[in-house]
Amino acid sequence: YTYKPGVTEPISRESMALTDEEIAEKEAREAELAKKVAELRAAGASGDELKKLEVQLARAKVDALDIRSNMKRYHMTAAELRALAAQHRARPVHPTQLYSTITALLIALLLDALYWRRSFDGQVICVLLLIEPVTRWLIEVIRADNPVDTMGVFTISQGLAASMAIVAIIGMIVLRKGPPRSRHAVLWEPEEESGKGRKAAKA
Repeated sequence: YTYKPGVTEPISRESMALTDEEIAEKEAREAELAKKVAELRAAGASGDELKKLEVQLARAKVDALDIRSNMKRYHMTAAELRALAAQHRARPVHPTQLYSTITALLIALLLDALYWRRSFDGQVICVLLLIEPVTRWLIEVIRADNPVDTMGVFTISQGLAASMAIVAIIGMIVLRKGPPRSRHAVLWEPEEESGKGRKAAKA
C-alpha cells in the first residue's frame, strides 16, 4: 500500500481478512454518513449532532482504508488482493528483541563480575556505556525496520550508541588519572543498636 511516492505501508491482516461484502458495507456506511453531514451543513447546522456525525465519518473513512484504497486504485476485489498477497511471502527477519534480551543478560553478568574486581570508582558504568553501544550497533545493523535518519548514515540508535561510546572512553581516561576511590565516596556502616534494642535482644 503506497501512501506517498516511494513510501509503502503493508496492508493489515485484519483488512485482508475482510470479505467483499463486508468492505461494501463499510463503503455504504461512509457514503451514508457523508450524505447526512452534507445535508446538515447545507441546512446551516453546527450543533453537537453535526460534530458527532463528523467524528463518525472520519472514523468510517479510515476504517480498512489500506485495502479499500488499493481496491480502488488497482480495480481489484478483496479476494484478488488476497490471492496476489499469497504469492509473496514475507521476508525472514532476525528476532532482534531476543538478541537484545540475551545481550542485556550477558552484560549484566559481566558487570556483576567486574564490580568486585574494579580498579577505580566509575569503572563499571563506563564499561556499561562502552559495551552496550557495541551490542546495540550490531543489532541495528541486522534490523530492517529502523530508518537511517541520523546524519544520513546512521539510525537514531546507532547515533546514540556512538555518543555513549565517546562519553565512556572520555570517562575512562579521566577516571583512571584520578584516585582509585572518589573523595565523595563514603563507606557505609550499619548503625549501632540503641540501648533498648540491645536489652530486648538480651531478653
